[in-house]
Amino acid sequence: MSACLSSLGWDEQYAAEFTPYESAHTAARVTRVDRGAADVLGDAGYLRVELTWQHSDITVGDWVAITDDDELAAVLPRRTAIVRAAPSGESSAQTLVANIDQILVVVPAVPRPRLGMVERLVALAWDSGATPVVVVTKVDLAPSPESVASEIAQAAPGCQVIIASAHTGEGMDEINRLDRPGRSICLLGRSGAGKSTLANAIVGSDRMAVAEVRRDGKGRHTTTHRELITLPGGGVLI
Repeated sequence: MSACLSSLGWDEQYAAEFTPYESAHTAARVTRVDRGAADVLGDAGYLRVELTWQHSDITVGDWVAITDDDELAAVLPRRTAIVRAAPSGESSAQTLVANIDQILVVVPAVPRPRLGMVERLVALAWDSGATPVVVVTKVDLAPSPESVASEIAQAAPGCQVIIASAHTGEGMDEINRLDRPGRSICLLGRSGAGKSTLANAIVGSDRMAVAEVRRDGKGRHTTTHRELITLPGGGVLI
């Protein structure tokens, strides 16, 4: 097992599932999906592959088999996945990300969050098969972040709740300890919750675009794509 694939989450079970392809294919993980193409990462580094209709449902986090001609041949079975219900009028649900171990449900302390929204996000995280952790962001803007966190904890039973601020550094050590070799972590939250700012703090660089937060704490939707990023501790972040 290569160190590159292992750091991306590859293990013996994936290797066993890859057996039918190993003689003429290489394994890689999908890091980004655009219209008609996807970026994958494997032992040979990053590669751009075209998508055909057979693999139109591919998503970030999938493990795939790549031919010697740099074509996508197969997608390995998914262990976990965040699946968004089909909008009214559509027949199929949408898989947002796949093969994740831990989901950071990002909830801003300002404006005061709706607990019903928190419950829905946590339920979506549990349904994925991964383990949710609630991260309360923008606590430097809240007059009583502990009170907000207490309410959120009641709406997210069984979940660890971390109070964090990417600007002051509060809670970041606790979040960074979640980064372990081979672990896949995903950020989940509504627009303006602070996901991009938190992602940059975890990665240690400005990988994701962020927008200025208004005085009322409301952010603007800035991240328009999903991307898998390698982390300093040996894991990956989506």
